[in-house]
Amino acid sequence: MYLCVWGTRRHVSSISSVRRHAWNRVIARQPRVTVQGTYGQQIHYIQTTKLLRFKDDVTIEFFEAADRQSTLAIYSASRTGWSDMGVNKKRVTAWLEELSAELTKHPAKL
Repeated sequence: MYLCVWGTRRHVSSISSVRRHAWNRVIARQPRVTVQGTYGQQIHYIQTTKLLRFKDDVTIEFFEAADRQSTLAIYSASRTGWSDMGVNKKRVTAWLEELSAELTKHPAKL
């Protein structure tokens, strides 16, 4: 079985509580996403595809960095199929862009 995977790390310029609230707002807007579980600082989501109802796994984790900033690791993988036709990369990119926009709208009060 082959998994279609895409992941990245992105530096996030905000303090812990601000970025967590921003992330929650981003996820709340995503269609067909449920929380599978929380493991420490890691959150595992499942997003069901619209057409064929496949389940894709998305895992995120924030890591604290210097100067009250953080890094976000995000991993997206299809459970089935030989190709995801770029869906995982598009998902991760879109969610990161939305997070950046949220943090711009609601900047951290340091």
